[in-house]
Amino acid sequence: MNRGILGARVLSRNGCLYANNASALSYHSILRRYTSHSTSHKGYHSRLNRSLIRIDGLDSFRFIQNLISTNLNLIHRPDLKSDSSHTAQKVDPSSEVKPGIVYTSFMTSAGRIVFDAFVHPTDPTDLDKGYILDVDGRIGAEAVLEHVKKFKLRTKVNFTNVTEDYSVHSLMNSRHSDDKTVQLEGTDCPIDPRGNFMGNRVIVQKGEEKILRDFREISEEEYRIYRILKGVPEGHDCFWREEALPFEHLMEELNGVSFNKGCYIGQELTNRTHHMGVIRKKILPVVAVAAGEDGEKLSEGLYDKDIGEISQLVDRTSTLQRGKTLTSSTEKKSGKAGRFGLAMVRLEHVNEKVEETTLHTEDGTCVHVIRPFWWDHFVSEKKKLDQQLIDHIKQ
Repeated sequence: MNRGILGARVLSRNGCLYANNASALSYHSILRRYTSHSTSHKGYHSRLNRSLIRIDGLDSFRFIQNLISTNLNLIHRPDLKSDSSHTAQKVDPSSEVKPGIVYTSFMTSAGRIVFDAFVHPTDPTDLDKGYILDVDGRIGAEAVLEHVKKFKLRTKVNFTNVTEDYSVHSLMNSRHSDDKTVQLEGTDCPIDPRGNFMGNRVIVQKGEEKILRDFREISEEEYRIYRILKGVPEGHDCFWREEALPFEHLMEELNGVSFNKGCYIGQELTNRTHHMGVIRKKILPVVAVAAGEDGEKLSEGLYDKDIGEISQLVDRTSTLQRGKTLTSSTEKKSGKAGRFGLAMVRLEHVNEKVEETTLHTEDGTCVHVIRPFWWDHFVSEKKKLDQQLIDHIKQ
């Protein structure tokens, strides 16, 4: 868990990006590095460190549907917009709609996230073969099994750790915006359910990785950099066990929560928050520029510089606030922090033009907020709610 980059509550960081600021020029230059397309290969793929649990059996669909925040029917019916059924919707064989995967979270009864996950169909054409949970490998298969087995009771389901049997890959290329399932030698690679900007995601059986030979391999760290730049929280770095709230951690923006699927564990608080519309904090991507450094300068080197020890850790309940000097009463150091991170920021301290928001640490480091992919929609919806409140007061 990464706490304390810039002396604030920052959820994730890479180790060493060089001299990048929050301007549109540098931001998009970095993104092009990971989405550029070459005639010599189809794109990029990154092998990810994931734990995989297969859940099958007669009650597998109902069991998972009752635990997760997303509508599991979206796997077999990606075109499904509204459905409250806890019964699996069979795929019409004549349909051109390709089965997909879902992004979701497992919660406590109090609506706190235990861990986030992807759910893949074991066989997209056969519901009876169950599903595979795709979870951050640092959480571990045993921890996932311990959690889900608590709810088994008399349901007819089986659990199998298949981490050693498969590998998980993220596919990226300049055509990821096409919003289509990629097919590799008969294997479907669905669009990442969090958004087409995250490319495609596929589980490959060990020994069959040759189907990815036309994709240039990049490291998981490079994938992580791209994800952070897009402002996407994921896994152990971002979801502290039984502490994270879904709306603060972008589960709505990342298609990780459904509001019309019926009951599931954690649903009561989640729906109440959704209908009240009161969200005070959200995760935002940030970039640090050390004191005395030229933040406008962009280097081509991604791994050649570190900004070193910046400041002390603060209590993890702290959040970034504009105009506030960030410090800590603890003796722990944050160690070497990278340029980019994900921070929990109070929205009242963020400008409508989010990229103009700048924060300062005690040692003079500037923290610039990067515009996340969801910001324009968020601002638009907030204005609508504010206007509705004004109209209500006038009546």
